[in-house]
Amino acid sequence: FAEIQYLDESLALFEPLVNLLETVRQTARARQEGSEGTSVESVTADLDYLEAIAERDELRQALESKRDGLAAMIGARDLSSWKLETRVGLPSVDPYKLEVARLVEVACERRAELDLLSWEWVALKAELRAERSHSLPSLVHVEGAVQQERGDQDDEAWSVQAAIEIPLFSLPDRRRENVLAAQMAGLEAQLVATRDQVAREVKEALGNLKTASDNWKRFDREAGPLVREMRTALKTTEGEAGIGLGLHTELKKKTIMAAKLWLRSRNAYIQAALNLEKVLGVDLAEMAVAQ
Repeated sequence: FAEIQYLDESLALFEPLVNLLETVRQTARARQEGSEGTSVESVTADLDYLEAIAERDELRQALESKRDGLAAMIGARDLSSWKLETRVGLPSVDPYKLEVARLVEVACERRAELDLLSWEWVALKAELRAERSHSLPSLVHVEGAVQQERGDQDDEAWSVQAAIEIPLFSLPDRRRENVLAAQMAGLEAQLVATRDQVAREVKEALGNLKTASDNWKRFDREAGPLVREMRTALKTTEGEAGIGLGLHTELKKKTIMAAKLWLRSRNAYIQAALNLEKVLGVDLAEMAVAQ
């Protein structure tokens, strides 16, 4: 949604610029044909127009691609006529108030790949415990007998004998245990490596968010008022005597470029926050509440 919002807003900037540059282009051609202008003016107007057209079409293509991806995700056929009613806002938490150690802890608790490895390790541990319990010696066979004996005085006597077989000297087969133990050791190493990777991703994502936050604050502080001033100047100069079309066009181009930089910086800040949320597996709004 954030990327679609950014592309949609950027495209809205270029549409009026393309229309204006088309007017400038036609005017330059008419001036050249009337021997009032030069070929340099006409070629410059053509290049400005073609450059704006190319950038507008690039934005259109990117927007269409993002909408197609969203449509496939939600099972819709076409989103070309859809308009975003809910705007994606700026992050609600100050990245400089987030602690790396706490973020790493949260990520390790929430990341699915770590959960899967942990469950595999628990299952192997249970299997190894069962294998070891089966390898303990146990009574395997009991025999009994009754026999008659005769004494010296022809007295008859009876005796009972029992035989018990205990495998005291049979060693259990440890091969299966060794295999399970090796698998557990491999999983433990994989868990450590995955936790280290998650920690690196968290630190990188948080660093990117801090950089994007600083850039956004600078652009908003400097470019924001500048864009507003330039838009006011544009409204003031429209139709004003002594202000040529060329000057008006240049002012409009500068205004749009400044606004585009402002939008790009804002989008980079939002995207950096979304990336950190992806790494953590939790919304930053929840982290802000937990702080």
